[in-house]
Amino acid sequence: MVEDKSFLVFENLLTEIDQKIVEDTLLGFDFPWTFVPDITHKKPGQESRPGFSHVFYEPPGVAKSSFKNIVHKITEEGLKKIKKEKASIIQARSFLQLPLNKSFETFDEPHVDLDYDHLVFLYYVCDSDGDTILFNQDRNFSNIEKQVTPEKGKLLIFDGKIWHTAQQPRNSIRCVINIDLLI
Repeated sequence: MVEDKSFLVFENLLTEIDQKIVEDTLLGFDFPWTFVPDITHKKPGQESRPGFSHVFYEPPGVAKSSFKNIVHKITEEGLKKIKKEKASIIQARSFLQLPLNKSFETFDEPHVDLDYDHLVFLYYVCDSDGDTILFNQDRNFSNIEKQVTPEKGKLLIFDGKIWHTAQQPRNSIRCVINIDLLI
């Protein structure tokens, strides 16, 4: 476990068998992805970054997916790690980004998932080169607090008020499950 005042990182949150089940499910033929022309919060003039999304839960915690058991497992194991017994899922989504045949000079647009207090569980489905970037709270986005490289089975936990973003993967797919919780 890596710990800091603003984030926690847990390697191998799930057993190797469960990691494989999650990866095989999300990257399998039967998982329903929706194409999104731009998965970032794009500013005018910024190049779009197409990808795919799947909604497990939408605010205020309404289940939308028959695959929600995956979110429950990750949430349950993550709560054990932070010694919490229960939480309410506000929203849970998965994102799949493909490497694009272009180079981006900037990272995706920094954002917060929700505009009120919450906790973010970001689970990495597979190894990738599209790092997650957490920023200091000065909102000029020039001071990076932490950069986390996606590794299969890793869980990044952070305060939902922290501005964050992702880098576009260059060499491999980037697949994450993003869970926003009220503790």
